[in-house]
Order: sequence, then C-alpha cells, then structure tokens
Amino acid sequence: MDCDTIRVAISTQIDGEVPWLPADVLETHLAGCPGCLDWQRRAHTVTRRVRLGGAFLDHDLAPGVLAAVPVHRDRDRGRLRLARRGLLIALALAQLAIAAPMLFLGHDREAGLHAAHELGSFNLALAMAFAVGAIRPKLSAGLAWPCAIAAGGLVTTAIIDLIGGQAIGPDEARHLVALAGAALLVWQSLTVKSESAAPAIVPAGAREDAQPDDGDGARDEAVA
Repeated sequence: MDCDTIRVAISTQIDGEVPWLPADVLETHLAGCPGCLDWQRRAHTVTRRVRLGGAFLDHDLAPGVLAAVPVHRDRDRGRLRLARRGLLIALALAQLAIAAPMLFLGHDREAGLHAAHELGSFNLALAMAFAVGAIRPKLSAGLAWPCAIAAGGLVTTAIIDLIGGQAIGPDEARHLVALAGAALLVWQSLTVKSESAAPAIVPAGAREDAQPDDGDGARDEAVA
C-alpha cells in the first residue's frame, strides 16, 4: 500500500469519518513506515491545536485584514457620492428656476394661466424630489422611478411636438433638466442599494459603538 493512500485514510479517520481501508491494514503499514507514523502524529497535533485554539491562533487577525483593504476605493466612492449629490442640488435649483415663472407669475409661452400654474406645480415637485434625493440619498429608491416616468413623458411628448411643429426647440430643451435629475436619482438608488447589501468590515473594538448609517455618511444619534 502506498503512503499517499495511507495518509488520505489517516486524514479521513482524524476528521471523524470511517476510512475505507481496514484498520489492520492501516496499523500494519504504520508499524513498518516511520514516515507515515510521523505524519499521523503531526496531523493529530495540528488538528488538536485548531480545535482547541492553539497559540498560533491567539493573536487578532483583524488589523492585518483591515490593513489589506484598499482605502482609496472608499475615498473615490465618497467623492463620487458628494459629486452626485452636488449635481442633484444644482439640477433642483435649475428645475426650480423653470417652475417659478409658471407657478408664481403664470408665465408660459405655450400655455394659458391655469395650465401654466399646473405646469409650475409639476416642475416644483420635480425640483423638490431632486433636492430631497440629494439631502437623503436613502430615499432615492422611492423618488427615482416616479421622476423617471415623469421626465420620460416630458421628453417623449416634447419630441413628438417638435416633429409635428407644435413646439419650439429651445423651450423644450428645459425638459433635459428633468431627465438628467431623474437619471441621477435612478443611479443613486441603485448605488445605495448595492452598498447597503455589501457586508461592512468593522474593527472588533468598534462594533459595540457603531451606529446605523442613514445612507449619506452621517450617523444617527443614539437614543438614550
């Protein structure tokens, strides 16, 4: 019987499984093979240390693991989040500038007073959605798809009216603001969802003091 087969049988026996070799065959080989006998002793020693928690497992591996995590990726993601939220604020202000004349002055070249007020309210709602998404990214999932449907409807009808000669290009270009804001909200909602699903690596000493994240990097205050 070759040594490799014997050592596989020994490993099987150490793991608590029933070896496929008869016990007398295994014992006979070990009696005449010092190499396999030494291998069996060392295997028993290693297995015992692992099960009982030997000295080589006494030190904390967390610092080394955390040190190996690439920090620059987290920094890049943080900068991207800030840039996206800043752009959402800018689009919210632009959308508000579009809504204000229609809502407060009833001014729109292509609509009457009442229709202008309604369009202004609609655009104001989009502006508020962009602002809320920038302030509370975790709410993006609830805001993204209604805004995407609204912006998509505005752009689609604008294209149809332009083709039919019922609208002027510069006037309809303002709908691109709504489309850009909705696209950012959809992107942000998907990003927040993926980051929430990813397991966080937290040092052992900080686990008890960790507070839940609200999605925008700020910690909620602990309730006494």
